[in-house]
Amino acid sequence: VDQGVNTFSGPMLISPDGKDMYVMYSISDAKSNLTTPTSPAFGPTRGIVVAHKGPEETTFTNKYAVANDGASTSGAIFPWGAVDKAGNVYVLYNSDKGAPAGHYHTYYVYSKDKAKTWSKPIKVDDVPMGVGAQVYATGDAGAPGVLDIAWYGHRGPGTNDGAANVWSLQFAQVRAANTAHPSIQRAEVAKGDPLHHGSISLGGLIGQLEGGDRSLLDFFELQIGKDGMAQIAYADNYGDFEDGKKGHVIWAKQTTGRSAYQP
Repeated sequence: VDQGVNTFSGPMLISPDGKDMYVMYSISDAKSNLTTPTSPAFGPTRGIVVAHKGPEETTFTNKYAVANDGASTSGAIFPWGAVDKAGNVYVLYNSDKGAPAGHYHTYYVYSKDKAKTWSKPIKVDDVPMGVGAQVYATGDAGAPGVLDIAWYGHRGPGTNDGAANVWSLQFAQVRAANTAHPSIQRAEVAKGDPLHHGSISLGGLIGQLEGGDRSLLDFFELQIGKDGMAQIAYADNYGDFEDGKKGHVIWAKQTTGRSAYQP
């Protein structure tokens, strides 16, 4: 009832023991659709819901993992999630809550009780509030409390719609991620090699119709390999490549640092 017909899907997650299923999605609500539409008929995404079904259940239970206070958008039209080896569930997303509109940052929340209750949001990037924008978070989880996250980010003055933005691929490994006091190590992937110039639209297909730049499309993905090192597939259309084409799908692999499977 609360979704207001505006729903953006995230991934389905299966617990390591194969017993629990999770589906996550972000929604606007009927009120914001009517009073603060950012696109025709649709308001900004209000929060992220996680649906859970256990092994003995026949239906899903839907609960908010992230819910905004109505004063800011979630920037989470395509949320991401992960489950670590102990069954802790994580939701990764971007939000401009507490910052000027459009200056998004990367956050996650976690649940230790199969999506019944959720932690307070934890900010992952180290960019000051109100500076630049960090969008489209993706990630994967390894050992209990270990979470790898990647996102597109820039540190210039513009919001996500800034015409002068220069974007790069950002990475963080979070340890003790299932606690209120995590340890976060950050790095820029392909340092000094930008992946996009200009705006990144968060408006989906309607955003494209309104002139937003969706040339990177909506998804890129991080997955932890068997060796515990992060692997990331992402789009790069910053400049011309040797083959004369404007854009490519790039694969990057972590070569140093701790394995995500190492506690």
